[in-house]
Amino acid sequence: MIAMRHWSLRQQITLLVGVLCLALVCILAAGAAYIAQSRVRQLVMDNEAQDAILTANILDRGMFERFREARNLAAMPPLQDIWTGR
Repeated sequence: MIAMRHWSLRQQITLLVGVLCLALVCILAAGAAYIAQSRVRQLVMDNEAQDAILTANILDRGMFERFREARNLAAMPPLQDIWTGR
């Protein structure tokens, strides 16, 4: 503050306005970065959720096909004796 005594009022006001503008720009940039990060994070999470649903559906269809094959094999007359132990 002692050094400011040698500055004119115009220089002090200019410095204050410059510092306030710089602070405002920094705050706005940080806010914009936060909003962008939040949106990107939400997009990634939505995409991953869709991929998980798709993968679950594919696995479900595949497992149902294996179940159907096992059921058909178990129902075959030549194999029923093996399953029942006769």
